[in-house]
Amino acid sequence: MTEQQRPDEGPATWQRIKLGAGIAAIAVLALFLLQNLQSADINFLWFSWHTRMIWALLAAAAFGGAGTILIGAFIRRHERRDSDDR
Repeated sequence: MTEQQRPDEGPATWQRIKLGAGIAAIAVLALFLLQNLQSADINFLWFSWHTRMIWALLAAAAFGGAGTILIGAFIRRHERRDSDDR
């Protein structure tokens, strides 16, 4: 078979795998959040508030996701700059 005749190989396959993993992760997170609807006292550093656990978990997931994206962008930027210097 030639390169053009091979179906489902290369970047398109990895994109589907990543999409499936992302959907599964979101489903697991949604299930976890929906199981934690009770009220809770949250104490962080000098902050203290009373809220539903789901909001605290959702905020933690959002901050964690944003941090992961920022760190990944920072690493890619430095790798690209290092490869341009060579």
